[in-house]
Order: sequence, then C-alpha cells, then structure tokens
Amino acid sequence: MAVKTYKVVAARGEKYWVLTVPEVPGVFSQARNLAEVEPMIRDALSLGLEVEPNSFGVDVDVALPSDELAELRNIRVARIEAARLQRETADRAKALVARLESEGLSRRDISEVLGVSQQRVSQLAA
Repeated sequence: MAVKTYKVVAARGEKYWVLTVPEVPGVFSQARNLAEVEPMIRDALSLGLEVEPNSFGVDVDVALPSDELAELRNIRVARIEAARLQRETADRAKALVARLESEGLSRRDISEVLGVSQQRVSQLAA
C-alpha cells in the first residue's frame, strides 16, 4: 500500500519557521530550526488527520526569496559539476599512476610528481 506524502511549506517568520500544509487547511505548526520541521509537522498532521505520525510521508519545501533560490540552484549545479570533475580527475590520475608504475617509477616518486601522498598513490594504484 502506498504511503500518502504531504507537501509542507516552511517559511521563515520573525523568530520561527512557520509550517503549513496547503493540502490540509488548518494544519500548521512552527519550528525553531529546520531540523525540527519534520517532527513538528508530523505531530500537527497526526493530530489533524487523527492518524499515527509515521503513517504518512512529508516533503518539506523551504520557502526562500527568489534571489536565494536562484543562487541555491546555481550552487547545486556547481556541486554536481564538481563531483563529476572529481571523478574524472581520479580516473585520469589512476591511469597516470598505472602508466608511471609501468615505466618503473616508484610510488614515492609518483607521489612527488602528482603532489599527493604515497597513501593516495597506493589508493589510485589499487
């Protein structure tokens, strides 16, 4: 049986995050920080719907001003690109370590050439 998931909007108030569930009018709560959002809204929803707190899912949407949302999207895209480049760089380093070892360089010398520790060279060689 599929579990119903409710979308929760967390908007910053003066001192608290104000939590609403647009799909369920009258159900709202507040939280001091984002870590408290899920437990607080689960309590409010379970009381409002008269169900167990773990009988449904919640999907929290943090409401931010549009400038901050745009920057958040840019940061997420940059993180994905950085992770891709890191994987690509590691693959290229592995290939270079293999070639340098096949040419007779020691792992100590390879670590000097690459500017990484000998332990990292061992990881790349594995």
